[in-house]
Amino acid sequence: EIESRREQNGYLDEATCQRILRYAADVNSSFVSGRGYRYFAEYYLHEKDYQQAMHCLTESAKYFLGGDYFEELAWTYYMMGVVSGQMGSGLFALNYYFTGLGYVEQEEAFSLKAKMHSGIGYTLLCMNRYEEAAKHYSLARTYHKQEQDYPDRIADIILCLVYDGL
Repeated sequence: EIESRREQNGYLDEATCQRILRYAADVNSSFVSGRGYRYFAEYYLHEKDYQQAMHCLTESAKYFLGGDYFEELAWTYYMMGVVSGQMGSGLFALNYYFTGLGYVEQEEAFSLKAKMHSGIGYTLLCMNRYEEAAKHYSLARTYHKQEQDYPDRIADIILCLVYDGL
């Protein structure tokens, strides 16, 4: 139910995030705590409260580091890259994207790898580093092709094609 509401709206409301964190504390789950803080970060990102979003992502990362939740940790670092980019901190964004990639290097997380490389490409593009951006968009395109739900990522794919020289 929670994931479907999240997918429908793009984020969860503040009260639902609070309930998730209370539940996580009741069952003593680092995984649920990490997810709860990441959901809170999505809420704050939607509200354009980037400082709170980053705080929640930092908390989320702490919980995921405590277990072997590498893909979850990578998603958290991806979001840190997005928030940093929104805050105008391109170098921090790149650092977070590359850190996230390190956690899924050996995984088959094609969608996540594609999003990371798209984020890197976009950040480099904003920094006028066009050739480097094109290389990362090309890598993103390669990972998109390996996905099961390839057509669902059309916006990222279009960017990849445009900056990969079609």
